[in-house]
Amino acid sequence: MRRLICLAFLLSVTIFVSGCVGKYGPFVTDISPDGKGGIVVEKSMLVVNNFTGDITVEDVTTKTIYINTDPTPDKE
Repeated sequence: MRRLICLAFLLSVTIFVSGCVGKYGPFVTDISPDGKGGIVVEKSMLVVNNFTGDITVEDVTTKTIYINTDPTPDKE
């Protein structure tokens, strides 16, 4: 009986602790020019730990997007 109670307690603690962390995103965290006619977009994931109140940033990725600045219209 004690083993069953201990197992139930450990299971409930595990469920409680695992439910306190959430991963959200990706969110755009920065947009800046690259100096060559494009823009650099930075995306990252947020990890929120409700148990400790910590918010951390993970999985930061950057991507450069070049914009076509050709003023001539498309020919049909």
